[in-house]
Amino acid sequence: EPFAEDRITVKFDKRMDASDFCVNVLPAEILPQLPGSFGGFRMMQVVVAAADLEISGGVGVYFGTRGRIVGVSEADPARLLIKFDSRADGHDSRVAVLSHEVVDPGPHAGGFRIAQRVRARHDLMQEQRVLVEKGGGGVVLRPYNRLRLTVKFDARADGSDLPVNVVPTEIEAAE
Repeated sequence: EPFAEDRITVKFDKRMDASDFCVNVLPAEILPQLPGSFGGFRMMQVVVAAADLEISGGVGVYFGTRGRIVGVSEADPARLLIKFDSRADGHDSRVAVLSHEVVDPGPHAGGFRIAQRVRARHDLMQEQRVLVEKGGGGVVLRPYNRLRLTVKFDARADGSDLPVNVVPTEIEAAE
């Protein structure tokens, strides 16, 4: 029978087969999702730390460490609970983070991932000034938008310490 009493009809925001149809599921097959205030993150989504995360006065989780969203903090409902694959401080507990402290690991523009080592394919210029010399290494910090990435280069030719927003054709994987 197509609509058994033990099933729930669900209209998913996005389906793998791109269909707009509803699906009849068992309650055990679905998870409650996060409210929109969490920036579109989903329960059980894989994320990475967007920066070194400080815990009790020291680095608890390093930038780029993968984790999975496992819930919302009961102590602070504005924070997500993340189970990171590893922790710098040796602990194994979940970490309560604000939504801007984690990011989708990618791939993002050009197929690059957060924390991926890259190098400049040519001199990166701003008007007549060289920002980064060809071959200069760096790390992808975050997507700038859907077409550009923000990269923190190890050294800039102009002496600045600021990251640079690049299009994927300006960089290549360093490994």
